Amino acid sequence: MERATRLANYLREQARWRGDKAAEYDDDRNTQSGLALLDAAEYVEQLPDDDPRLARLDRAHCFTVPDVFCAGEEVGHAVRLHYFHGATGSPSQFLDDLAGAAENDAKQDADLDRP
Repeated sequence: MERATRLANYLREQARWRGDKAAEYDDDRNTQSGLALLDAAEYVEQLPDDDPRLARLDRAHCFTVPDVFCAGEEVGHAVRLHYFHGATGSPSQFLDDLAGAAENDAKQDADLDRP
């Protein structure tokens, strides 16, 4: 499965979770975040697989498990908060932010592995 598709699938899963929370709590923030995640998924799915941000995510080990996007702590946090507290940028900017968060996750993991 292509990297863009794997990330888009992950974002859609998170959007569904937000949709469930919106129904549970009748909270516009969850709806807003879920819709923004769906927009981001559509944007990502249109990218070529050689997009530099996808390459950064790959170097940060987000695609090590076949057919899955592996989100570290910072990536998961960025996704959970995307548009939750208001507008946070375009899907392109969001992908830039995710790549940076993934690099931070990878660096933190590497620091933990050092003796």
